[in-house]
Amino acid sequence: MEISIDLLLTPSYGPFITKPTGSRSDSPMGIQPRSPEFWRAFKFRIFDGKEEITTDDVTGEPNYLNCGDAGCDLTGATVHIRFPAIAFTSDTATIEVTPPEGDIVSVDFDLASLR
Repeated sequence: MEISIDLLLTPSYGPFITKPTGSRSDSPMGIQPRSPEFWRAFKFRIFDGKEEITTDDVTGEPNYLNCGDAGCDLTGATVHIRFPAIAFTSDTATIEVTPPEGDIVSVDFDLASLR
Protein backbone atom coordinates (compact mmCIF):
# COMPACT_ATOMS: atom_id res chain seq x y z
CA MET A 1 0.00 0.00 0.00
CA GLU A 2 1.31 3.45 -0.86
CA ILE A 3 0.21 6.78 0.55
CA SER A 4 1.15 9.80 -1.58
CA ILE A 5 1.11 13.28 -0.10
CA ASP A 6 1.42 16.45 -2.18
CA LEU A 7 3.15 19.31 -0.37
CA LEU A 8 2.52 22.66 -2.06
CA LEU A 9 4.66 25.71 -1.45
CA THR A 10 2.73 28.79 -0.27
CA PRO A 11 3.40 32.53 -0.01
CA SER A 12 4.51 32.05 3.61
CA TYR A 13 6.57 28.89 2.87
CA GLY A 14 7.71 29.57 -0.67
CA PRO A 15 10.38 28.51 -3.15
CA PHE A 16 12.94 30.94 -1.71
CA ILE A 17 14.32 31.36 1.79
CA THR A 18 15.96 34.37 3.41
CA LYS A 19 19.30 33.76 5.09
CA PRO A 20 22.11 35.97 6.40
CA THR A 21 24.79 36.42 3.74
CA GLY A 22 27.70 36.50 6.19
CA SER A 23 28.78 34.58 9.25
CA ARG A 24 27.71 37.25 11.77
CA SER A 25 24.18 37.61 13.09
CA ASP A 26 24.09 41.25 11.91
CA SER A 27 24.99 40.32 8.32
CA PRO A 28 22.63 41.48 5.57
CA MET A 29 19.95 39.05 4.43
CA GLY A 30 20.10 37.24 1.09
CA ILE A 31 17.66 35.09 -0.81
CA GLN A 32 18.40 31.55 -1.92
CA PRO A 33 16.29 28.83 -3.53
CA ARG A 34 14.64 26.35 -1.18
CA SER A 35 16.20 22.88 -1.38
CA PRO A 36 14.28 20.38 -3.53
CA GLU A 37 14.70 18.07 -0.50
CA PHE A 38 12.65 20.48 1.68
CA TRP A 39 10.04 17.76 2.24
CA ARG A 40 12.48 15.93 4.56
CA ALA A 41 11.89 18.67 7.20
CA PHE A 42 8.22 17.59 7.45
CA LYS A 43 7.13 14.86 9.87
CA PHE A 44 4.63 12.23 8.75
CA ARG A 45 2.64 10.05 11.13
CA ILE A 46 0.21 7.35 10.03
CA PHE A 47 -2.40 5.83 12.33
CA ASP A 48 -4.35 2.58 11.87
CA GLY A 49 -7.34 3.47 13.98
CA LYS A 50 -5.69 4.91 17.10
CA GLU A 51 -2.42 2.96 16.77
CA GLU A 52 0.53 4.61 15.04
CA ILE A 53 2.26 2.48 12.43
CA THR A 54 5.75 3.20 11.17
CA THR A 55 7.87 2.51 8.13
CA ASP A 56 11.27 3.52 6.83
CA ASP A 57 10.03 3.36 3.23
CA VAL A 58 9.54 7.11 2.67
CA THR A 59 10.64 8.77 -0.57
CA GLY A 60 9.89 12.05 -2.26
CA GLU A 61 10.50 14.10 -5.34
CA PRO A 62 10.28 17.82 -6.00
CA ASN A 63 7.60 19.24 -8.29
CA TYR A 64 8.44 21.98 -10.79
CA LEU A 65 6.61 24.27 -13.23
CA ASN A 66 7.59 26.86 -15.82
CA CYS A 67 10.78 25.14 -16.94
CA GLY A 68 12.87 27.10 -19.40
CA ASP A 69 16.40 28.20 -20.19
CA ALA A 70 16.75 29.83 -16.75
CA GLY A 71 15.66 26.66 -14.92
CA CYS A 72 12.40 25.63 -13.27
CA ASP A 73 10.22 26.97 -10.47
CA LEU A 74 9.94 24.69 -7.43
CA THR A 75 6.22 24.39 -6.57
CA GLY A 76 6.23 21.60 -4.00
CA ALA A 77 6.97 17.92 -3.59
CA THR A 78 5.22 14.56 -3.65
CA VAL A 79 6.04 12.24 -0.76
CA HIS A 80 5.43 8.48 -0.99
CA ILE A 81 5.03 6.39 2.16
CA ARG A 82 4.82 2.62 1.67
CA PHE A 83 3.43 -0.03 4.02
CA PRO A 84 2.47 -3.67 3.62
CA ALA A 85 -1.33 -3.76 3.17
CA ILE A 86 -1.59 -6.04 6.22
CA ALA A 87 -0.32 -3.15 8.38
CA PHE A 88 -3.87 -1.75 8.33
CA THR A 89 -6.36 -3.81 10.34
CA SER A 90 -8.76 -1.05 11.38
CA ASP A 91 -11.54 0.46 9.30
CA THR A 92 -10.04 3.94 9.70
CA ALA A 93 -6.69 5.57 9.05
CA THR A 94 -5.35 9.02 9.82
CA ILE A 95 -2.46 10.77 8.12
CA GLU A 96 -0.84 13.56 10.14
CA VAL A 97 1.66 16.00 8.60
CA THR A 98 3.72 18.34 10.77
CA PRO A 99 5.42 21.12 8.79
CA PRO A 100 8.62 22.77 10.04
CA GLU A 101 6.54 25.96 10.52
CA GLY A 102 2.81 26.16 11.21
CA ASP A 103 0.05 23.88 12.36
CA ILE A 104 -0.30 20.12 12.07
CA VAL A 105 -2.61 18.96 9.28
CA SER A 106 -4.45 15.64 9.53
CA VAL A 107 -6.84 13.73 7.29
CA ASP A 108 -9.04 10.76 8.25
CA PHE A 109 -9.87 7.96 5.83
CA ASP A 110 -12.60 5.34 5.89
CA LEU A 111 -10.69 2.23 4.82
CA ALA A 112 -13.81 0.07 4.77
CA SER A 113 -15.01 2.02 1.72
CA LEU A 114 -11.71 1.30 -0.08
CA ARG A 115 -11.69 -2.47 0.47
